[in-house]
Amino acid sequence: MARRACRGVEPTRIPIPEASALFGTLHAAGIDLTLLAHEVEHLRVDDVAQQAFKESGFAEIEAYFPPAQERAAFLTRRAQVALRYSLAIAALSTGLTLIGVVAALWHMAWWIGSTLLAMVAFSAVSVVSGFFQ
Repeated sequence: MARRACRGVEPTRIPIPEASALFGTLHAAGIDLTLLAHEVEHLRVDDVAQQAFKESGFAEIEAYFPPAQERAAFLTRRAQVALRYSLAIAALSTGLTLIGVVAALWHMAWWIGSTLLAMVAFSAVSVVSGFFQ
């Protein structure tokens, strides 16, 4: 007796390698953005850029860089923007990964995908409610 594959599941219809490559790229982009923001602060890239522009002969280059008194606030704002973008990329990546996995499981049987979705929702609600207690 020949073995039968699951109903409707064919290797050409499951784009798992492409999806994981896309989502892995999004995760790496968020991590790289966070590391870049950290390194920009500690390497004093602003000072290096300002010195390079001065040496190149740009007139009034100080007008384009914040004064020393405002630099801390400027660096804090830059870090907050970078973290917001990193969190947005992470949220997008997580959502798309969940959609891809649920779609692949739904393709096999609807109840498997819906069970995974329900468990993820239950876990998210449990974690969020734990933070607010």
